[in-house]
Amino acid sequence: MTSCAGDVPVAGLVIGVGNPLRGDDGVGAAVARAVAHVERVWALAVTQLTPELGEALAAAPLAVIVDARVDLPPGSIHQERLTGTEARRHAAVLGHHLAPAQLVDLTRLAYGWVPPVFVVGVGACDFDRIGALSGPVAAAVPDAAAIVSALLSAPVASPGG
Repeated sequence: MTSCAGDVPVAGLVIGVGNPLRGDDGVGAAVARAVAHVERVWALAVTQLTPELGEALAAAPLAVIVDARVDLPPGSIHQERLTGTEARRHAAVLGHHLAPAQLVDLTRLAYGWVPPVFVVGVGACDFDRIGALSGPVAAAVPDAAAIVSALLSAPVASPGG
């Protein structure tokens, strides 16, 4: 995968998931925007993970998916590396949107490999606020962006595929 400049390789793909019109659900997009200026980062903001993202995922050397989580305290941040066994916890039905582990499995099936994939979750609580993040979630965006940047710049022990 190369950047729009042509022959400059991309360091990683960031996929910010969520709907900015639904308050804290837009935190993934906010983090993607925050790291979009980082050199050699390809940042996408999407409302949901879809099978079509597999092509971009397979072309990336590393990927970070950022999304809101209701099971975390508002503004807290959790990161994990997907190992390839997580999809077994999800329903096997292929719908219009996917969980991160399902996207990884689908990409592996379609393209034969998948890069190392990390998921960064930000605790969210207010989904009624139109177009604005709640205070704790907005305050967490710079920290989440720093975590994403660190993941993209750190060496990864072994490929995910």
